[in-house]
Amino acid sequence: MLHGVVGVFLDSVSEREFDPVVLAMLATRGFVDVHFIHGSYEFGKDVIAKRPDPNGVLQQYAIQAKAGDIGQPEWRAVRPQLDEAGYNTRSHPNFDKTLPRVAVLLTTGRLKGAAAVDAQEYAESAVARGLTRVEVWDKEMLTGWLVSDPAAAMLTLSDQVELQRILADARSGSLDEPQLEQYSRRWGSPGLAGAAAVECAVIVHVLREGARLDLAAAVALHFFRGLRTSTDGQAFERQKEAARALFLSLCSLLRDAIRPLLNDPADLVRIVAGPTAPVSYAVIAVRATELLALGALVTPDAAEQAGFEDIVFDLATRHPGASRPVSDQFAVSPIPITCVLHRRDPQAAAAYLRSIGRWLLDRSDPALNGLGLGTMDEAPLSVTSRLLAGALEATTLEPSRMSYVLTVLLDLCLAVGRRDLFAALYEDSRTLHLVPSTTTVPADAESFRRAGGPVRPVPRLEYAPDGSTTPTRRKSSGCSSRDTLLLVAACRSRHYTDDIIESLRHPV
Repeated sequence: MLHGVVGVFLDSVSEREFDPVVLAMLATRGFVDVHFIHGSYEFGKDVIAKRPDPNGVLQQYAIQAKAGDIGQPEWRAVRPQLDEAGYNTRSHPNFDKTLPRVAVLLTTGRLKGAAAVDAQEYAESAVARGLTRVEVWDKEMLTGWLVSDPAAAMLTLSDQVELQRILADARSGSLDEPQLEQYSRRWGSPGLAGAAAVECAVIVHVLREGARLDLAAAVALHFFRGLRTSTDGQAFERQKEAARALFLSLCSLLRDAIRPLLNDPADLVRIVAGPTAPVSYAVIAVRATELLALGALVTPDAAEQAGFEDIVFDLATRHPGASRPVSDQFAVSPIPITCVLHRRDPQAAAAYLRSIGRWLLDRSDPALNGLGLGTMDEAPLSVTSRLLAGALEATTLEPSRMSYVLTVLLDLCLAVGRRDLFAALYEDSRTLHLVPSTTTVPADAESFRRAGGPVRPVPRLEYAPDGSTTPTRRKSSGCSSRDTLLLVAACRSRHYTDDIIESLRHPV
């Protein structure tokens, strides 16, 4: 069963989708000192690693990864990169130029036609001249490794069946983010980093093919979360760069897909149809703006950062849906958006928070037939009913008075220094009997799971009326503010105010 899934996946996977799998595979095959260095200055190396040969002699590997079949033209293009991998040592401080060197062409496809013969001649010539040894790892080899190695593939038949169910739902369009979050919790189990990498890559590929880039990006976030607890600290540091690169590549695809819809706010509305279009529009606008804001905050590339920021600013200031979280599931969405807006224009950030506050209060006002926003685990139909049905005679929903959206808004108002907005929101929410809520977990047990295990709901938070004390003022343990932004986006049921303040003060 898995052999077919992995084979189909390898046929069309992109290089960035495959990066986490490569790192997991290397770890399970005895490689050490693994570093992902893909970028402008890789000098023929996407990954470097070390492994002893059968005689125990440690060797330095330089791996160049390519997606798809390689014919003669592609081989001629990649061959200089293998040459560069052999002679150039300026890639990473851990690249040991004193060790015997092995240059690897890793391809998810096959060498075709004359490329296979020329590659064999090239490898033999390199050895004969006493130069770098050259190896080719192709689709057949990779499939065998991924299927047969229990540490780099799914471990049990039940896991494979569940994966098939997730893939079937993804192909049919019925998969949603809460399903992904719950399924991906197993990725945080010790020793499952390899399995998580394979599953993540396969699911991302299917979602990308179905044009669900938002869910694909969510999968990358859940994989990033799982790495934090499934591996030791060193392994997390090695693999998180590949996970972040995968997330950024998906954000770039989302940016390119949504850019043509920005000229007229109505264009974004027109891509959804039917009686629930207002809700679907808000979901798309909020989620897309959040993901692009995360891209802006995480990317190390200044030009890419500016491109993300431009679209985030446009969406947040010109498209009403970007300030309409439909339930507590989207409560954390304003966090990275506000960070990006505040970096460029503090007044725009304040206006954005004011707009969300007005949306929340209006949806919770009995005088306006408001039933409040949906809770974290509320079904989509119920969330939609709250927003569209209101307090009609046929409505059986009870008003929702606990709000994580309110908690995030109060904290963001204080984080950006707008105590006037905090005071107004605090008083208006009390008038409507709207209560800020969240979840909590002991600091030493934080794995950024949404619920279950040590996670406990906190149905009522107490803020000082002047904002002088806040119940969420705590920094996540063992994470940079940049990593915490990604982890909170995966968790979605709690956040750490000190990390938000740090992100606002210092670009991450």
